[in-house]
Amino acid sequence: MQQTEGVGFLLRLAVDLLIAIEASFSASPIMNFDIKLFVLIVAMGKVKPNEVSDNQGNLEETYTVQDLRNDLQTAMEVEHATIPPYLTALATLMTGNNSDIQNRLRDVFIQEMFHLALAANILNAVGGKPSLNYSGFIPDYPSVLPGGLHPKLIVPIKKFTRLLVKDVFSMIEQPEVEVATLSSFKHIFRFVRRIKDRLGYCQRSEAGVNCELPGNIMTRMNQSGCFISNAEKAQFLEEFKQRRLLKVIHREAKKHGLSSTDDLVYHNNTIGGFYRYILQGLGYLTGCGTNDSIFTGDVSKQVTHKGWTVSGHSMKVTDYLSAVDAIEAIVDQGEGSSPCNPDAISEVGNKELSHYYTFLSVSHGREIEVYPNPYREEEFNCTYRFTGPKIPFDPDAVWPMVTNPNLSMYVNNTQAFTAAVKFNINYTRLLTSLDNVFNGHADQIQAAIGLMFPLFNELQELVQIPIDIHGDQYVGPNVGPTYDFTPHD
Repeated sequence: MQQTEGVGFLLRLAVDLLIAIEASFSASPIMNFDIKLFVLIVAMGKVKPNEVSDNQGNLEETYTVQDLRNDLQTAMEVEHATIPPYLTALATLMTGNNSDIQNRLRDVFIQEMFHLALAANILNAVGGKPSLNYSGFIPDYPSVLPGGLHPKLIVPIKKFTRLLVKDVFSMIEQPEVEVATLSSFKHIFRFVRRIKDRLGYCQRSEAGVNCELPGNIMTRMNQSGCFISNAEKAQFLEEFKQRRLLKVIHREAKKHGLSSTDDLVYHNNTIGGFYRYILQGLGYLTGCGTNDSIFTGDVSKQVTHKGWTVSGHSMKVTDYLSAVDAIEAIVDQGEGSSPCNPDAISEVGNKELSHYYTFLSVSHGREIEVYPNPYREEEFNCTYRFTGPKIPFDPDAVWPMVTNPNLSMYVNNTQAFTAAVKFNINYTRLLTSLDNVFNGHADQIQAAIGLMFPLFNELQELVQIPIDIHGDQYVGPNVGPTYDFTPHD
């Protein structure tokens, strides 16, 4: 056995052992900070403690604005990672009997693009640089989600089935049910709402009016803070250290030729849990909104689009309050404002079905009906049933696309191969256009969105092409998109 393979085996064995020990004691899924260092040093032998560092040459103990920027870039990657599987499933639905489901999936797709733009706006607001125009931005499907989210969920590229929606799509959007996280969300959103109500808040970038928040009022309103307690703030910092060290272990292991450590990342079981961490980072860096000095970004880079609003205001992000509003919009539309009640109204008054409940309705084939429980708060009323009007689905009206397509499945110079490559070029062109929009050309957002419609039409045509040149498109297997990053002049 080669030395690197032996070291990789020992590293994985040590980490697996620690995870097993933790599980036996029902402890947190996060391993102790010092234990991880011990695992790295012992398993890799030649790595000394003073050689373990971040990209800047030191292992930071405090969350910085650069850490926030990195997390927001990951948020963009997560939002985008949902688009190819959703869009592909939508494209495989034939028009006609499945039009109801098509409309629902189309709405989800449009909102995911909105979420991507919101994450880019927050990143730009704190002086970051959104990046979409590189091969690693597109997951290698079938794949886990970026950032260690939903670590046990493998996201495929497949034709539409109710089972796909139930087992994958609804799991992607699964609400956070941990009491601590729910309480944190509720506390932060209500904290911001109270400040805005007291100040008659408006965004500084709107109408040319100087709406900078008076520091004395913010300080007075801020006595309770955006953290529930000092213990919660300390827990956030400990989580940061765990995340940072796992990244360092992963990088150092790669540096020494260990390829078996891709799962050495911090895991969140929900997307909402990750956004809660970002919210806490924003609160930590701004003193819960009393100091907006991290918002150094050029306001002209903020993207707006007709029909995309946050709390009835522009989607521009310029300070702590507007950043929290943007994240609340993402969380509400994705997993919903309540893990139990589809009709719960969020702090911003949003009462449309979230992606999670939309997918549940589609998978069950019926609309959700809520049965109020007068003895419980609305947001924790868990009495709902799939007893509403039917959501029709014709399984015979789905194009028989191959599962998890790959270019190696198609013969060179055939219609299948040529069409798949062309789609990759145009999808990459869309990402390049969005990258351009988010990096100084916000006025071109409409042109970028304009690329999506012909791209979707192209995708619909793609999944109707048999892989075999003599094949039947209604029998299949048909071509599917491979989503390979393919720059082209």
